[in-house]
Amino acid sequence: MLYNLFKNKSFQISVLLVIFSIAGLMIYERGKDKANELSLPKPVSKIEPAATNNITVHIEGAVKNPGVYIISPDMHTYELVLLAGGILPEASLKKVNLAKILIDGDKIMIAAEKQKNSKSAAKVAAVREKLNMVNINYANKEQLMSLPGVGEKTASDIIALRQKNGIFKEINDLLVIKGMGKSKLEKIKKYLYL
Repeated sequence: MLYNLFKNKSFQISVLLVIFSIAGLMIYERGKDKANELSLPKPVSKIEPAATNNITVHIEGAVKNPGVYIISPDMHTYELVLLAGGILPEASLKKVNLAKILIDGDKIMIAAEKQKNSKSAAKVAAVREKLNMVNINYANKEQLMSLPGVGEKTASDIIALRQKNGIFKEINDLLVIKGMGKSKLEKIKKYLYL
């Protein structure tokens, strides 16, 4: 009799429907549990911002690129002036302490004044000449390309090396750059500082 029952197509279809219904219900319930797990908020641990040693300073007045700069904490005022592109011809450095180490929130004002005599103009020109030297740790591509014999490729390579390895410890670190031999470095060394 069971054999006849299993041979009956209606019974087979009913059994399959019951099996598929139970399997479907199980899959549905399992999916519902997973959906609840996914929608539950996960506990979040408090993440402290990464400690940074950089400071923010403001420079304005008679410099080529006045503005706000994020710099390393051991930077001097003269380095910030260089970073800002150097001073303008009308700049007066009488009231600026170029040797001061900057602190977070400092505002440096480079005043402008008309030159009254050629002697003071010569002093300003001498300071300007020193300030137009290139700091290889902060110079942008254009500033590096202002060096004699340094083209776009070499300037890009200097910046790439600086980004990869961090700041240069000495000027001779530039010798690892392709095309920067000892003789070429000697020619530009007098225009460089760290």
